[in-house]
Amino acid sequence: MKKLLSILTAVLFVLSYSIIVFAQEDYSFLFDNADEMRTMEEMFLSVLNESYHSSFETPLTSENVDYNKSLKIYYADNILAKKDFNITEDVINTFDYYYEIYLNSGNKYLLTTITKGKGVNEEIRENLDNEVINNIESLKGKWHIESDSCHEEAFHDYKKDIENIIQKSNTIYSKVHFITGLSGNINFAAMLITESGVVQFKILDGVINEEFVDINTDDKLYSLKELKEIASQFVVDEKNPIGGVAAKNLSNNTIIIAAASAGAVIVIAAAVIITVCIKKKKNAFEVNN
Repeated sequence: MKKLLSILTAVLFVLSYSIIVFAQEDYSFLFDNADEMRTMEEMFLSVLNESYHSSFETPLTSENVDYNKSLKIYYADNILAKKDFNITEDVINTFDYYYEIYLNSGNKYLLTTITKGKGVNEEIRENLDNEVINNIESLKGKWHIESDSCHEEAFHDYKKDIENIIQKSNTIYSKVHFITGLSGNINFAAMLITESGVVQFKILDGVINEEFVDINTDDKLYSLKELKEIASQFVVDEKNPIGGVAAKNLSNNTIIIAAASAGAVIVIAAAVIITVCIKKKKNAFEVNN
């Protein structure tokens, strides 16, 4: 009887361990879903079909939307430059956000950015002319759609990058958020929350010690303290505070300046397209939520 109980106990232990491992290998639950966009699917598909009707042999449908690759991205509003803060789950939920929706049909692809306009940031209003202010304000409270058509599949799967890092780790994670606009030299990062509540960051687009991050080779995760230290490398060009920003000793690097300018665009219009697609054409459309 004791031998039977020992065998049963061992079997149950193995099964329990297998269930835990299997659950961690199914990473889809870690990422923010795009359910909000599912409710607007008919609307944005209608817009895209109107704009790209000559590009696809058949109209785009829900079958062409790949929500597994699509991202919900939070904008951190340069939070690393602020004192006495801590990025937590509750703080993330207060950030503005937008979606990158990935579509494919045959050998043609679309990366669609959908964001809700929030109006002009008062901190930079005085640096804008009236025409720009009016254009931005006209988008306030409306969903704004922009798309890039690609000749080939060039969309980078950031979720897969994070899954690969998690697979190599012995840590169990409970949530992953994608965040942009953390600092001028940290434009895009993933925030990983462990099962015990520890927050870690994977820089996906940025500069560390004057070197561009290579997402294909660098799997290093950083604590919030380390991220602040990296962000401290960032300095503002006082002659051009909106777009003219750079990392230390890289003031002549136009790529860094361009990345920082993209961050400024998000501040202004709460929208940005992060894409490596070959741009064919763009379309913008606003709809009331």
